[in-house]
Amino acid sequence: MKMDSLQILKKVVDEQSLYEILRRPRNRTISVDKSGGFKIFDLHDADYMQQFYKNKIDIPDRVMRNQVVLGDCIKLHANWAQGEDEVFWVRVSLVDILPAGEKIFYAVTEYSTDQLLEGAVIGPICISNICDMDLENGFYTDGYQVAEFKNGENNV
Repeated sequence: MKMDSLQILKKVVDEQSLYEILRRPRNRTISVDKSGGFKIFDLHDADYMQQFYKNKIDIPDRVMRNQVVLGDCIKLHANWAQGEDEVFWVRVSLVDILPAGEKIFYAVTEYSTDQLLEGAVIGPICISNICDMDLENGFYTDGYQVAEFKNGENNV
């Protein structure tokens, strides 16, 4: 039986790893593409970044970011192994809640980035990793259109 990317990712990341991830200014995460290839990289902690760049970046407060649900689009800031940074949007495909009450997200890229292919699953993602969000599933602020799905159909 072939596992999909999300099942592979969930098998690799255990609960203890999730608790460790929650304590770092940069959180280690994994992406798995459709062919099963994976990358390990860091996601910046938006709360940590905002402390140092208060006048330069505008990150929604934690209460707002906690409202993210399945299907919403979120912006992430990745730091690749080569030391390069990239900011991109993903769509939330799964929301887990840890026993301590912390939300953990898994998401899918809807377009290829510099390092990830379209359709790659990323996770775990913490609330603190969310740099921006599109709760109305409209358009990305970067000019990339978000497909709007209702009743399993693409309505864009």
